[in-house]
Amino acid sequence: MAGVWRVTAAFASAEGTLPAAQLEMRMSGPAILVTRGAWMMPKGTYEIAELPGRLVRQGGPEVWLLWVDDDWRTAVMGAPDGRVGWIMERGKASADRTRAAREILAWQGFDLTKLREVAQ
Repeated sequence: MAGVWRVTAAFASAEGTLPAAQLEMRMSGPAILVTRGAWMMPKGTYEIAELPGRLVRQGGPEVWLLWVDDDWRTAVMGAPDGRVGWIMERGKASADRTRAAREILAWQGFDLTKLREVAQ
């Protein structure tokens, strides 16, 4: 997960706010350190919990890695309660990977009619 990720699509916050266009993460031992965050994944340290893909920030939101392509170029993140979800990319986006990411969000119960592109 380390590196700079571009958020390409997301569900708006309750106030209608879309996230920042980039998240930056680095590995810090058994945790992920978010050094550039957004409202749905603020800066801070996220412990990698015992369940694969579960990231927990003390006193903050819990987010899950719902899917990532084989080469770690496209990822789908979301909260277990369905409150937030987003698609993020490293490098150039691909129509096939974006379609797969949208299918994962739909399979997880997200309403794709509310998914918005994030300006870059």
